[in-house]
Amino acid sequence: MTTLARRPSKRGDSPPFSANQRLSIRWNAVDPATRRPFILEWSIRREGDALLADAQRIDGADRAPLEQYADLPIVWTHDEHLRLDHFDAPGASAIDLPALNASVDLSAAPPTLIFARTTALSALGLPGGRYEPAGCAVTTD
Repeated sequence: MTTLARRPSKRGDSPPFSANQRLSIRWNAVDPATRRPFILEWSIRREGDALLADAQRIDGADRAPLEQYADLPIVWTHDEHLRLDHFDAPGASAIDLPALNASVDLSAAPPTLIFARTTALSALGLPGGRYEPAGCAVTTD
C-alpha cells in the first residue's frame, strides 16, 4: 500500500478561499425527541492566514450555534496528487475524536464533498450510526 504525502499548509500558503468566503458542510438530521428535521452546518471561514470553524443547528429560520464547536482552529492540508483539500478540527482534548474531518474537491464546480465526519451529531443527541452529509458549498458573505 502506498501512502501519499499531504502537503501541510505553510505560513506562506494562502488558505484555499478568500476572506469574504465560507465553506459550509451540511448534514440533514431528524431530532429524535420531536421527529422534526433540522440541519447541522459547519462553517469554515478565513481570518487572516488562519481558518476557523463553527457548528450550528438550523431549524427552519432558527439558527442555534453549538458553543462547544465555536471558533475551532482548522488544520488545512492540500493533496496535490488527488486535488483534495482536507479540513480537520481537533477535539476538546488530545484523547477526543476530532470535532470535524472533511475532504473537499475545491477544483470542481460546484465544490464536491468527498468525505466528512463530525462529533457534533452526537452532541445534538442523535443516536449512533451513519449520517450522510448533505453536501458542501462555498459562499460569499
